Amino acid sequence: MFIKIKRRIKNKFSQKPIPNACRDVTVLPDDVFLVSYPKSGNTWLRFIIANLIHIDHTTVSFSNIERLVPDIYKNRDQDLLQLSSPRILKSHECFDYRYPKVIYIVRDPRDVAVSYYYYLIKVQKITEDYPLDSWIEPFVEGKFNSWFGSWSENVESWLSTENNNKNLLLIRYEDMLSNSFREVSKIASFLNFNTNDENISRAINLSSARKMQKLEKQTEWQPSQNSRKDKTFIRAARSGSWKTDLSEYAVKEIENNWQSLMKKLKYL
Repeated sequence: MFIKIKRRIKNKFSQKPIPNACRDVTVLPDDVFLVSYPKSGNTWLRFIIANLIHIDHTTVSFSNIERLVPDIYKNRDQDLLQLSSPRILKSHECFDYRYPKVIYIVRDPRDVAVSYYYYLIKVQKITEDYPLDSWIEPFVEGKFNSWFGSWSENVESWLSTENNNKNLLLIRYEDMLSNSFREVSKIASFLNFNTNDENISRAINLSSARKMQKLEKQTEWQPSQNSRKDKTFIRAARSGSWKTDLSEYAVKEIENNWQSLMKKLKYL
């Protein structure tokens, strides 16, 4: 079967598990990468694209998304190479010149901070009594996922190539929420999908937050072995939650550090 993440190689030399692809993934000439900083809407985008592709009787769910639009951090390179081309792969990496075609989704960092905080509680990286204000400094400095950089480092690494790169499509999470049909139509055109308005609307409806919450519950899917089952992975899926969740200190800290980039992206 495809994707046996914990399968171990038994030989006379080693019994260590084969590592997942991660940043060492083999990149093929016709690959498409869905890239974002963590907690910026990448999972939602994976479901939309999977539902655009599979207009037959395939039900896209958490139990098969790793086969349809795999995550390079959850799958071995040798398994990913068995997929038919063109592959569509999820990544959180900073700019990688090897990626031939990229959809980069960006989200207001104030909302990213909130979403990331609750995700870390779910996967038990921090406890529930850990103050949100205490999370802001490591978030701004990119300490929890230093290999992805901070939000600004990750975003700017890709935006710096946007004007001269016809193979990069920038999508704002907020625009996806406010006008899903327009943004998904852009994505379908960018990917050269031969689709129609009905299929686009279908993909959007099947990938709604409510539907994805239901699928998460049905499959009892968890992002990691240590995940708390009493906390959901798919939360509100909305913009502007920072206005009620973040303190004045947290908002100022994020805005002061990333003011220029946030203005460029129309978040200020």
